[in-house]
Amino acid sequence: MKKWIKYSLIGLFSFLILFVLAAITLPMIFKEDIEKLVKEAANEQLNATLDFEGTELSLLWTFPNFAFDLKGLKVTGQEEFDGLKLADVKRISLRLNLFQVISGNYAVNSLVFEEPKFYVKVLKNGKANYDIMKTDSSATVEEETSSSESSDFQFALRSYQIIEGEMTYDDAPNAAFLQIKGLNHKGSGDMSLEQFDFYTSTQMQSLQLNYDGVSYLNKAVVDAEINIGVGMKEGEMSFKLLDNALQLNALKLGAEGTVLMKGDDIIFEELKFSAPNNNFASLLSMLPAAYIEGFESVKTSGDFSLNGAVNGTFNEKSYPAFNMALKAANGTFQYPDLPMGVSDIGVDLKVNSPSSDLDKLTVDLKQFAFKLGQNPFSASLFLKTPMSDPDIKSAVEGKINLAELSKAFPMEGSSMAGLIEAQLQANTRMSYVTEQKYEKVDMQGKLGIENMIYLMEGMPDIRIKKMLMLFSPNDVDLQAFDLTMGKSDIQAQGKLDNLLTYFSGDKIMTGKLKVTSRLLDLNELMGDTTTTSEEEMAATNMTDTTSSINEDELFDRWDFAADFSCDKMVYDVYEMKNMKAVGKFSPSRAKMSNFELLINKVDIKADGQLDNVFGYLFKNELLKGELNLYSNYMNVNQFMTEDGSATEPEAAPAPADPSTAETAFEPILVPANIDFHMKARFKKFIYDVYQLDNVAGDLRVYEEKVEMTNLSCNAFGGSIILNGEYNSQDPKAPKFDFAYDVAQLDFAKIAEGVPLVATFAPIMKGMLGKFNSKFSLNGILEPNLYPDMASLNSEGLLETFDAVLKGSTPLKGLSQKMGIKALENIEIQNTRNFFKIKDGKLTVEPFAFTQKGIDMTFGGAHGLDQTMDYDLKMRVPKAMIDNSVIGGATQAAGNLLASQASKLGIKVEEAAFINFAVDITGNLSNPKFSPKVLGAEGKSGESMGDQVKDNLKEEAEKLKAEAEEKVKAEAERLKAEVEERARKEAERLAEEAKERARKEAERLAAQAASSEEAKRIRDSIETAAKEAADKILQDKLNNPFGNKNPFKRNK
Repeated sequence: MKKWIKYSLIGLFSFLILFVLAAITLPMIFKEDIEKLVKEAANEQLNATLDFEGTELSLLWTFPNFAFDLKGLKVTGQEEFDGLKLADVKRISLRLNLFQVISGNYAVNSLVFEEPKFYVKVLKNGKANYDIMKTDSSATVEEETSSSESSDFQFALRSYQIIEGEMTYDDAPNAAFLQIKGLNHKGSGDMSLEQFDFYTSTQMQSLQLNYDGVSYLNKAVVDAEINIGVGMKEGEMSFKLLDNALQLNALKLGAEGTVLMKGDDIIFEELKFSAPNNNFASLLSMLPAAYIEGFESVKTSGDFSLNGAVNGTFNEKSYPAFNMALKAANGTFQYPDLPMGVSDIGVDLKVNSPSSDLDKLTVDLKQFAFKLGQNPFSASLFLKTPMSDPDIKSAVEGKINLAELSKAFPMEGSSMAGLIEAQLQANTRMSYVTEQKYEKVDMQGKLGIENMIYLMEGMPDIRIKKMLMLFSPNDVDLQAFDLTMGKSDIQAQGKLDNLLTYFSGDKIMTGKLKVTSRLLDLNELMGDTTTTSEEEMAATNMTDTTSSINEDELFDRWDFAADFSCDKMVYDVYEMKNMKAVGKFSPSRAKMSNFELLINKVDIKADGQLDNVFGYLFKNELLKGELNLYSNYMNVNQFMTEDGSATEPEAAPAPADPSTAETAFEPILVPANIDFHMKARFKKFIYDVYQLDNVAGDLRVYEEKVEMTNLSCNAFGGSIILNGEYNSQDPKAPKFDFAYDVAQLDFAKIAEGVPLVATFAPIMKGMLGKFNSKFSLNGILEPNLYPDMASLNSEGLLETFDAVLKGSTPLKGLSQKMGIKALENIEIQNTRNFFKIKDGKLTVEPFAFTQKGIDMTFGGAHGLDQTMDYDLKMRVPKAMIDNSVIGGATQAAGNLLASQASKLGIKVEEAAFINFAVDITGNLSNPKFSPKVLGAEGKSGESMGDQVKDNLKEEAEKLKAEAEEKVKAEAERLKAEVEERARKEAERLAEEAKERARKEAERLAAQAASSEEAKRIRDSIETAAKEAADKILQDKLNNPFGNKNPFKRNK
């Protein structure tokens, strides 16, 4: 027996040691593997990135409870929510009973969140950042199987706690914003039971609630003890309010009743709320700006009561009945540090909706009154039948001295002065207004402001010298408005028609406004905006940002005729003068009959229209426009420099390496989300180092590119027609693709004014005369505005007339090498020269010409490094050869040529013409010549000479035929490209013509006396529209090029 006891004790002791060692070591051994598996598994299932700093597993110190701690949990959004953290939790602590887990009953003793931050954001399209689970087509089947197989599974949470939490809910579709800071909350109850009591305690240091542009709570303090009797049956949940107390700022609230949840229904059973044991100070504390630090020291008096009830079913089709009554009488308050108070405060408000029919709702604000200094102010409102035909009776009367208001109400960081006076009354039904039965509308009064001053830290001073609005049933007459904001000023006059129809929700407010300004400093008015939170910054930087104001509802129903003028406007680095804009403006369209602006020397005049203006400003939607643009002086350089300076064009030397050349300009980035069709006319146009005169053409700005059609101008002594596009979709490497048709350009002027020409053809600097050319040019721009030479491609035709090449280094060297003075200056008359630029090399197709009796063919290539590889063939009259260079000359070159002639058996002294081939290599500054004798013509060399001459002519004809084939092939390629563009443009014009015809048909049909006449009108107009659209399409396809073809031959 003793041995048995001994061995039993030894065995038990060994077991305890092994248990302790296992409890300590097992979590440590497998910790890293477990963490890695959890992260990988989670990220495979989430449309988000989950990460955490580490975990802690423990059983020894918490036995019989199992402890699990997760540290530094972060869930970060992807795609539209990139960078926005859905969750950021310092620590999550979980305690489970080990023995209950083994038995299958997962009883969570406690769940604690330390310093959690949650940011929920719903975009305007309804997509929410919490919807992060990846879809699984097999989820339904698996869920049903799992449910049936694990019906015995039990899970219970006994208590949970949130310590110093922060929560933000940002809902764009519903224009709702809720933010809680300093949240401490705990709850407990046996949630494994069907019936249990749930106890909660909540404290919030700051609660902010904005809805539909109105701030209902601003940094409110919350303290709540709420106990709920919870019932959980299959398909039904019930919540009965037991002992509870809620305090918002100084307002204490209580409630009783039951809420049931059945399917999609929420049923309120005698839910009542009230504000017991309160006074006027409780109501005052609910004003967002009134509840400040030290509020308990505010002197108040007066009575206050609040009660209400909700009873009935709420779902998609039904509303519960509800009522609410709020009353305050004899209210006064005065802040301890302010010299004045507010007295005679009275509020009497009743809201009653007796059934689910909201048209039976009534709002009765019998009194809203107060007295500030010696000035009383009062207002009243009665509303009934709000859904079918709102019936409104309201009145406002009184004066507010803003200087006295700033002495009576806390306004930290701001101050006010001035007088506001209102005398308004309205008594009408909405149907009277929408049906323009103005004789039944009682609306009259005035609203005035005089000498108003509003000063606030960090904002421009606001001063309204005078504003006066007169109200009548027909319109609101803005007789005067004189505003200054910082350095800026605005004066306005006008009328707003049918103001009340605006509140009907489906009518458009119209009017006329005349606005003038001496100075608008937009830099000062726009100021700087900053965010303080990483989550707020990420949310703000997303394409869909939520404003506290619902622009769609507030600003989408007006159409004003406006006349705006401004002497001086400052924006960014630009100073604009003499701005004028006359036209009709609405959220969807700005139609300008006249627009004028002067920026430095740049004058701009325009007319046309812009569509979807507010969609572009507030929703990042497409802005469309049809504009006519005029300018006497357009200097684009000032829009390409950081300081907005407008530099004049200057001749610039060609850089040795264009990729490293420095410039003050940057490539222009075409804005996204715009689609403009513009007809441009510029008398003088300056871009970089170029000056163009009489610029005219059609532009389309869309998809971050500019497409130019028949853009013509005068430059470099001649004329230019340009077609093609500039594409900045890749801002680091903008592309260009142009086709040019130039006429009578001056060689010397273009060589001096175009660095690209100086880079590829520096020999042009020595040329006199003019030329025509038709060529294509495409490539990529470097950040310094020079083309990336490796990407540059060009092909075309250059025609010369009376051109002369003088004094170039290669010509001088050739003349000296050959001993022919006639080669020092070459006249290039009536030639057609085909060239190509590719892979950084200029290639000139061989062409034939005659120089002072010398027949020549010339062709070859040279690169960016100026290295040459040209071939020259000449038929030279023997009389032009100096000192008989070939016939026994004393110079080394002459000896070489004499030696070559003798090898060919040519008697040079008897020849009338010498035929040469010269290989020209080296570079432009140090050319090298390798001449060869091909033959001679004359008495002794007639046969060989004839053969050489015939060979030269045959070669010239062959080169000509090859060149023509290349031009034809390139023309076909370009034709196909332009036909495609023409087709797209024709289809657009045809669709627009059809749309205009459809709208005209609808307008005429609406005026028709019968449905048969309406149908006849629609059919006839639609037939005519189709014929017109087909003609537009056919015309474009029959003549897709217009004047664009750069390779067409002159007849």
